Formats: sequence, structure tokens, C-alpha cells
Amino acid sequence: MDITNACKNLRLTAKTVLIVSCVLLCGLFCFVFMLMKPVPEADFKTEVGMLTTNIRKHFQRNADYKSLNTSYVIEHNLVLKDMTRGGKIFSGCQNEIIIGRDINGHAVLPLEKHFVITYINLNRSNCIKLLTTDFDTTFGLENITVSNDKTYELTYGGQFPLPVTQKAAQSYCHIRNTVMLAFE
Repeated sequence: MDITNACKNLRLTAKTVLIVSCVLLCGLFCFVFMLMKPVPEADFKTEVGMLTTNIRKHFQRNADYKSLNTSYVIEHNLVLKDMTRGGKIFSGCQNEIIIGRDINGHAVLPLEKHFVITYINLNRSNCIKLLTTDFDTTFGLENITVSNDKTYELTYGGQFPLPVTQKAAQSYCHIRNTVMLAFE
């Protein structure tokens, strides 16, 4: 059976076949373009450093991080404008960042001297890159929690030690990950 007979059986005109062919070709072109589009790279060390530095400077005269959360950070311009959209903060790799006292971004309570920066829905490669980032000691990193189908609490000298090796990071990171960095 050839294409001409198939078109006659389906009662398709030459114009209709041409339009359908063009639409399919455009769809294929868009699909290939999306696959070839470069994924933005995140510089986690710079990003986390900027956030922790700005937060510490803002709270340096306070005894604690009272009321700190994502909306507070946006409202007080502690994050670059190009990182915010719709009341949320996004990383260089376009993942949402939540700031607060816990993984859900609740505001830091009075007298609490710790805060967390949480990256939501990191893919495996960005999770590995974040975990293996050599953070400066001035950032005040205390621990990292990786959540996927399992939860790993990474601490200095703990069962899951910091700093994280490439091999260890590969075992902790899965397809989708939430990574919470706790700071003093």
C-alpha cells in the first residue's frame, strides 16, 4: 500500500497532507531543539556564599535570625532580583530555593541561631555537584540533609561524613532530591 492510496482511503487532500507533514516536521524540530538546549549550570559555592553572607550581614546586629524565611529574604533584598519569580527564589539551575528554619521554610523562631537553605527537586547531577562543593568555612555549614526515597544526614565526623566524596555523593543522590544545608 503506498501513500497515495492511504490518503485516498482516509479521504485526505494533498493540501491536508502537506499541512500535517509541516506540523509534524515543526514538532520534531521543536523537540530536537528542546533536547539540545543547554541546561543552566549552577555555581553552588557562589550562590550559597552570596545568600549566607547577605543573611549574616543583615542580621549581624541581632542576637538571632528571628523571622527569617524566603519571603523575608525577598522583601529585604537579600537575594539578587534575577533569582526571584512569583515570590519564590530560584537557583542558577532553575530549582526552587527555600530559606527558613526547616525544610518547609518556616520562619526562624526567636533565639534560634541557625537557618537552612533548601534546594527542591534537584536532579542527580546537580545533587552530586552540590554535595561535593567545597564550601568555605566562613559559610558556617553545620550539616547537609539529602532527602529522596531515603534520608541521609551528613555531618562532620558522623556516619555520613562531610566533606562528601564523589563516590558517596553518587550513592546519596537519586533522580529527584531535596538538599537542605544547615548554617550557624
